[in-house]
Amino acid sequence: MEKMAKESLVSENSLTNNAHSAGSIVSLLTGKLPTTTKVVYAPDTLKGVNAYQHLPGILKQLGYRTLDLSIRHYADAMDLNLRNGFDVGNFRQHAGQNVVLLQALRPFTGSLFATHWYFLERIYERISTRLRHIFLQSI
Repeated sequence: MEKMAKESLVSENSLTNNAHSAGSIVSLLTGKLPTTTKVVYAPDTLKGVNAYQHLPGILKQLGYRTLDLSIRHYADAMDLNLRNGFDVGNFRQHAGQNVVLLQALRPFTGSLFATHWYFLERIYERISTRLRHIFLQSI
C-alpha cells in the first residue's frame, strides 16, 4: 500500500458532497453538485438532460461495455435514472432498452415526458419481476 500511495493521488480528510449514497454517486458520475441534479436521497432521480449527461454514458458511446454493481435503492444507477449508461445494472437490463411492449406503445402515446416513460418502465419492470417470480417458482 505504501508503494502504491507514492504513485497515487492520496487524500486525507476527504469529505463527500452529500450525506447520502444516492446524491454522492450521482454527483461522482455526473460531475454535478446535488443542488444542480436535485438528487439528494432516494427516491430522488435524475430528470431531463441530467439523466443523459454522465461518465458511464460517455464511456458506453466510446464502445466500452458497462456494468453497474451496487445496492438497490441506495446507489442503483437504473433506480437513479442514469439513462443510456449501463448495459446491465445489478444483473438486469435497463427496461427502456429492450422492452418491446413499451416501444410498440410509443406511437400511440403522443409526446409523453421522460418522467412518464420512467414511471411506465418501472411499472413494467415490477410487474414482469413478480410474474417471473410466480411462474418460474411453480415450475
